[in-house]
Amino acid sequence: MAMSLRLLSLATVLSCSCVAAFSACTDPAGPKVDWQGCIKEDGIKLDGVNLAGANLSRAQLRFAQLRGADLSNADLSGTNLIGANMSGANLTKSDLMDSVLYVANLTDANVSQSRLNRANLIGARLTNTNFTNSNLTGATGIGGKSSCASVSVGVCR
Repeated sequence: MAMSLRLLSLATVLSCSCVAAFSACTDPAGPKVDWQGCIKEDGIKLDGVNLAGANLSRAQLRFAQLRGADLSNADLSGTNLIGANMSGANLTKSDLMDSVLYVANLTDANVSQSRLNRANLIGARLTNTNFTNSNLTGATGIGGKSSCASVSVGVCR
């Protein structure tokens, strides 16, 4: 009997954890939202949305429309942002390590004080993009370089 109650309690706890983890992907966009590992529809429209401090690590945000969005202090590590339009976005102090920004538009974006280690920026539009004090070590596709050296802070060397 005691064993049955323990198994029932364990099953209840496990089922609640799974539902909570799954439901985060359906949470509305907003500051500190947790979309870690979520697969969002291609071209999701998030223009001007406040996603400050959000956990978007390993999420799929291909062709996302993030013009003027606030992604400051967001975790975008390992995130797929292929073809995303992030023009004018605020990415200050964001973690973009290992993210894929292939052919993304970062025109006029503020990416200062961010971590872009090993980020793929091949073909990305970087006109007037602010990389001041950002770590670009191992990033590819910046300034015509195949990969930024380990001393690349603020500019690809």
